[in-house]
Amino acid sequence: MDWVEVLSPVFEELIENFPVGVLIVTLEGDILKANRIVLEFTGYTEEEIKGLNVTKLYKNPADRELFLRGLLEKGMVRDFEAEFLSKDGRPFWALLDSRLVSVGDKRLIITVARDITQQKKAEEKLRRILEDLPVGVLITAKDGKVLYANPFLAELLGGDIKRLENLRVTQLYGSKKDRKRFTKELLEKGEVRNFELRLKDEGERWVSVNATLEKIGDEELIITTVEDITQRKLFQKELLRLVEERTRELAESESRYRQMVENPLVGVYLADERGVFLFINRRLSEMSGYEPEEVIGKKTMLEVIAPEYREWLARRLMERKAGRLGPDVVEAELLKKDGTRFWALTAAAEYRDAEGNIKGYLGVVVDITEKKVAERRVLELLEDLRSFSHSISHDLKAPLRALQSYAEAVLEDYGEDLPEGALELVQRISGTAQKMAKLIEDILTYTRITGSKPELKRIELKEVLSEILSYFGEEIRSSGAKVEVKEPLPPVLADETLLRLVLLNLISNALKYRHPERRPEIEVKAESNDWVTFWIKDNGIGIDGEFQERIFRMFERLHGEESYPGTGAGLAIAKRAAERMGGSIGVASEPGKGSSFWIKLRRGEGNIEGGSG
Repeated sequence: MDWVEVLSPVFEELIENFPVGVLIVTLEGDILKANRIVLEFTGYTEEEIKGLNVTKLYKNPADRELFLRGLLEKGMVRDFEAEFLSKDGRPFWALLDSRLVSVGDKRLIITVARDITQQKKAEEKLRRILEDLPVGVLITAKDGKVLYANPFLAELLGGDIKRLENLRVTQLYGSKKDRKRFTKELLEKGEVRNFELRLKDEGERWVSVNATLEKIGDEELIITTVEDITQRKLFQKELLRLVEERTRELAESESRYRQMVENPLVGVYLADERGVFLFINRRLSEMSGYEPEEVIGKKTMLEVIAPEYREWLARRLMERKAGRLGPDVVEAELLKKDGTRFWALTAAAEYRDAEGNIKGYLGVVVDITEKKVAERRVLELLEDLRSFSHSISHDLKAPLRALQSYAEAVLEDYGEDLPEGALELVQRISGTAQKMAKLIEDILTYTRITGSKPELKRIELKEVLSEILSYFGEEIRSSGAKVEVKEPLPPVLADETLLRLVLLNLISNALKYRHPERRPEIEVKAESNDWVTFWIKDNGIGIDGEFQERIFRMFERLHGEESYPGTGAGLAIAKRAAERMGGSIGVASEPGKGSSFWIKLRRGEGNIEGGSG
């Protein structure tokens, strides 16, 4: 007997208009009936889905086997989650409630399906958030069984998540006393805040626990966050120890004081009012190569500083005595015992008697030789960059100009006589030479930006933009582009040449990457507070999200030379120029919907020497 003959028209209508998916299949999986909700899930028509085997809808066929096993064992399945595939291959999640029924001589499966795709996405998003949190997250049943633990907690406890899931939360406590106190507070208040305890079997590992008793459905769960406070505890312990130690030291002799200053990572010295050393610590001894007895009472501060700094230091000591100079920090070269030098960051302050007379100096010394070496290396690299630019300019541009001139001469003098293939080849040589020349010019521009020191001053953005738009006037007219400038455009603190480069490249891009099916539209506007953010928005072809960082790299191109000619250096130049002015640049874009490039610069309130590195 056909199932339609068994079901009444009223039942048929009820199934069709049910607010969730209803599916009737044979035990073998052949679909007999699917209501409109199921058709919306899957993308199939009623004719296509009828007779289709339901296994084809499962993304993982093993889920179908698991479903059937449970159905045959109990005659029903509740809350079965599985991932399915629509007709076009789009995955979606559904929650199934099914029952095995007999209709005549047939055994059928009647399933109610709910789309839980968004729920699954939310769960996955929550899972990623929980897994990325820099604190431990623990979800337990009321009896203490661990239901979920994030990776941070597993790492904190020195094990893997699987091991944690087999534990009861009470096994983590360091003592029964802690467990009882925690449980009592949770049951009485429904929450526990800043509960500090030492973990069991983890040595000196301390955590701060916050827990809440939450009722979710019919089940009570304990949601707990665990923060590692071991360092804080150790710091408190160390701080307490230091306070006690320093308190004792205050009552001890000068020898105890000296023992204290032998430990710093920086050099420490004492000198009398004439600059003669009274004390140097072990670190300063290591830096200079002198044993303490070789300098104490025998050498002055002037003798250990490089000769070219001595007059300057003597003058500063006189200014200190006169009270015209307070404590400060300076860089200077100091002499080692073997005569070699090292760079040091030094700071000194005088100490005075009750009448205000200088009795001596207390100073610290930090070895910054490595920092100075690194600075020197940066300067060398900048010089190499300038040399590279010079080499490109002289060694490559001249031959290219010659090559281009020869090609143009051949075209002019013999173009009509050349065979078609040869003519095309010469034209390609000329075109390639032009592109190469443009590429070299872009490289030179980029290196000049990197190696030069920007001159930041107040610049009227409106005036520079007007000049740039005038420069592109013919291209704007020929393309029919509509350009709208929304005022006001506040002044910015910028280097005029670099700002022109930024605007030139961004306006050029807005005109170049226009959509083939619509008239170009460009909008310029600005937002201002302490910084000025100005936007150049177009309605062009747009940029896919995954490429929006890459486009600011040197020579990154997303389109072929035939579609959109260029070297791929323009946005890299714009980015570097913005950064050299202490600003930033970025883009918000969607494919087919245009792009909005933004540049952020300081508001033009005054002039500044130099810019960002």
